[in-house]
Amino acid sequence: ILEIKDDGCGVSPTVQDTIFEKDVTFGKANGTGFGLYHARLFLSRWGGSISLKDTSTTGSVFAIKIPL
Repeated sequence: ILEIKDDGCGVSPTVQDTIFEKDVTFGKANGTGFGLYHARLFLSRWGGSISLKDTSTTGSVFAIKIPL
């Protein structure tokens, strides 16, 4: 398990359930919404996963699980 923390503004509750879906974006005026979607897609192909573990106004924590 790898945890990654950013220092952004957090993930809005309005997109937390869909943040890993295609075309969902938040926090950028010109975002495409492909980054987390592709991360989830590739990790699932390898038998892994990515999830939003925690979020607040001072950042978010994402957990990445990759099997041995």
